[in-house]
Amino acid sequence: MKYWLAIFCLLFSCTKPIVQEVNLIPKPQKLEVTDGVFSLSFNTNLIVDSLFYAESDYIKTLLNLELKGNGNTIELFKKEGLQEEEFFLNISEEKLKIEASTPKGIMRGIQTLRQLIPTKKGVVKTTIPCLKIHDFPRFSWRGMLLDCCRHFMDKEFVMRYIDLLAYHKMNVLHWHLTEDQGWRIEIDKYPKLTEIGAWRTEKDGSIYGGFYTKEDIKEILAYAKTRHITVVPEIEFPGHSVAAIASYPNLSCTGDSINVGTEWGVYKDIY
Repeated sequence: MKYWLAIFCLLFSCTKPIVQEVNLIPKPQKLEVTDGVFSLSFNTNLIVDSLFYAESDYIKTLLNLELKGNGNTIELFKKEGLQEEEFFLNISEEKLKIEASTPKGIMRGIQTLRQLIPTKKGVVKTTIPCLKIHDFPRFSWRGMLLDCCRHFMDKEFVMRYIDLLAYHKMNVLHWHLTEDQGWRIEIDKYPKLTEIGAWRTEKDGSIYGGFYTKEDIKEILAYAKTRHITVVPEIEFPGHSVAAIASYPNLSCTGDSINVGTEWGVYKDIY
């Protein structure tokens, strides 16, 4: 009996310790998980370099905490000599420190922290695994296209899209704003672009479309700036311009009146 008990204990002694798995997108250049957890609570304090005040406001909103406690600390510090989006994230039981040379780098570190936070709502005390991360992007341009012409997305959708870009450490929103099937930008000098070009009559007779006012665009750009996302608008001419020509026929070579596009394909109405 003692023999089999000894064998049984020996088998269990050979098993590897369980290491908490950390899933991050994209995978960091260097990641080391250490022992312990950082407990995020109403008692957590925030210490910030003056360069990162704007990012400190973002992290307070993100965590929904005042971060004025007298317990463990979150630190946003400047570290000289790093690339623009490079950062270090070191988490121990008493301190969560993000270091970078620029606000962009700090924001990428904050988004990494965001991915480490459990998604359960209503939790009074949140724990984050202790670890060490050193990360920087492989590519300087990491963009995503959003086509709001063929299918219109409202302001709230665009802002949510920007938030997801930041979350996955993308840095460019390629915003497709003019097409055969719709014109989406308000321009005071050319009001027909949105009065006519922003709307199309579908085959079932329904009216479909929408556009962004100047105030909408200002709000979206400010939202993107806070998250260090560059917005690149795409305005197409002479191709993909049926919506513009429907609004102002004189823009075409023929001057013929046409309707905003409702189908896919090649349009020859500019000739």
